Amino acid sequence: MNPISEEVCNAAICVLNLDADGRLTAQRKDFLHGSLVRGKTVEQSRQALMRLDPVGCEARDVRECLLVQLEVAENAIGSQAD
Repeated sequence: MNPISEEVCNAAICVLNLDADGRLTAQRKDFLHGSLVRGKTVEQSRQALMRLDPVGCEARDVRECLLVQLEVAENAIGSQAD
């Protein structure tokens, strides 16, 4: 049996802490309590998950969600221009 990678564990922690609107409302210290993973790597996983469909899911608030959506849209437009 293969051990589960740290990235998969981090992604699972993030997804399991989403609220009904797809936002991560729990504070990092709350869902890391008793966890074997590091906060920095969980944040990296959260940042990556926010850029997957639906873009902005995992954001902590509406502002962060919209900023990520804008970033992804700008990157898509920029890559089409190349």
